[in-house]
Amino acid sequence: MSREVHVRFWESAGVQFPRATHLPLYRLCQIYGRDGVEMSRSTITDMVGSCGLLLTPLAEAVGRYVLKADKVHGDDTPIRALGGKGEKAHTARLWVYVRDDRPSGDKAPPAVWFQYSADRKGEHPARHLKNYSGILQADAYSGYNAIYKEGRILEAGCWSHARRKLWDIHVKQKRLPGTLAHEGLVRIGALFKVEAEVNGRSALRRMRQTRSAPVLKELKSWMGEKLVKVSAKSPMALAIGYSLSNWTALTNFVDDGRIDAHNNTAERALRGVAIGRNKANSVFMRSRRLLPACSPSAAGATRGRGASHCHSDRRNSSSAFGGRYRACLTSGCFKRASARSFMARSASTYMCVVDGLS
Repeated sequence: MSREVHVRFWESAGVQFPRATHLPLYRLCQIYGRDGVEMSRSTITDMVGSCGLLLTPLAEAVGRYVLKADKVHGDDTPIRALGGKGEKAHTARLWVYVRDDRPSGDKAPPAVWFQYSADRKGEHPARHLKNYSGILQADAYSGYNAIYKEGRILEAGCWSHARRKLWDIHVKQKRLPGTLAHEGLVRIGALFKVEAEVNGRSALRRMRQTRSAPVLKELKSWMGEKLVKVSAKSPMALAIGYSLSNWTALTNFVDDGRIDAHNNTAERALRGVAIGRNKANSVFMRSRRLLPACSPSAAGATRGRGASHCHSDRRNSSSAFGGRYRACLTSGCFKRASARSFMARSASTYMCVVDGLS
């Protein structure tokens, strides 16, 4: 039994399979062809693009809803895009903004908003968040600095990023106990243990001040003591320096119950992107500078010159409306788009939305 037949069999029986398979349209055409249904990629592209135009208001509404939150998780990830210098592929970025305040006891539904850019310049998050005021939970990417300087957005750091630097050292040291990296991991682990116990409780701030604050005080003292004993350019010094140089952002969560101790929420939202990045032939996007509109007319115009230049993939994230939806931001007109995606034009990007929104 082929995979597509296997999936259809179980879905007809009410068993829902994860649909973030990053299935490009040319493969979907092959699947239909084996069942005796001949559909060209350009035809399906027109259908997907037309649905995207109709869903533009929904895509814009998701973005507005996310940015109404007091706190937004932000992150970005590289993705290969076509249309670079000399028509070669280049590294573009997908930016993610997540609204999810359930850890602090808030009952508002979570939501995820993706944005695409051709590079990683700080002007892109500045444009995405130009009308936002609140808390941005992210890593210590320097491109966010200009936003923080304006004073309308409070920086909240991520202990997962700080921990990961020590973990990489620990792995290189074959995970030997008793090393400096291991000692640091144990201390940071105490913070995560507290977070696991207070997650979702209304008395979050008070419990953190009682339990997390002493752990952080001891951790900072330990880092300061060990920093002077290691080489200034060693990986351990760089790992400790990351935490100490971002200490205020990393400890804002103690006195503000809305802030998480980490940015795992945004990283989970990007998991689908990472999965798609490992899927051959489904990870390229077409630069919007070459195909500025994804409309039925634009899609049809590509037929004569080869729609094979257009690509897309799919993302998996939580729905702002209580269900599950998969979203991705892409640019241009696509040939290799997800079989169950709907592209919605939103400003300079497109958001694909499916499932759970009806």
